[in-house]
Amino acid sequence: MTWFGVYVAACMLLAAAGAAKVVRPSDTARAVAIAVRGRRVSPTGGPGAVVRQEPGSRALRRWSRVVRTGAAAEVAVGVIGALWPVWWAATLVAGSYVLFVAFVVGTMVLGGPLSTCGCFGTPDTPPTMVHVVIDVGLATAAGAVAVQVPGRAALGQEIVATPWHGAPLLGAAAVTAYLLAAALTSLPRMEAARNPVRRGPPREEHER
Repeated sequence: MTWFGVYVAACMLLAAAGAAKVVRPSDTARAVAIAVRGRRVSPTGGPGAVVRQEPGSRALRRWSRVVRTGAAAEVAVGVIGALWPVWWAATLVAGSYVLFVAFVVGTMVLGGPLSTCGCFGTPDTPPTMVHVVIDVGLATAAGAVAVQVPGRAALGQEIVATPWHGAPLLGAAAVTAYLLAAALTSLPRMEAARNPVRRGPPREEHER
């Protein structure tokens, strides 16, 4: 299958991102809470201005539990999708990336000045078009596999026909997943550093 290597990389990335959020859900919980609680307000009189509403500690704990539960499901989908790439598992993988696209696009359209998209449970990873492009590509790969695979399949059955018993395919998938993770975290940070969002006038330094 043409898309199978990319699909395996998508499953690896999905499981890794889910595991990171299980261990560290607070930053993702904060991003979700801000996206849910965000309101379009106009403190300066300009239409469409957005002010971020920071979640309280109680709301953050509640959202952390929700994020950890969803992240555990994310890990399960990634692992099952890789080991048993049947049509319904590949469909779940594709659906996961579609949800990521919807969340990132939603925060970008909302105009929320989020410092993190929460993809890997780490701060300072702002949502950008890089996320959208990568997630759309991985959703497409998973969707293609869902259409192509037979009703019953296993990872071993799919790679047995590849050279060297699938070792090059799995190695390439792992490298691809690593590079995609780097693109989802490092590139948005560099872009944010080049184009910092001004959140207000700079504070004056008082000489002692």
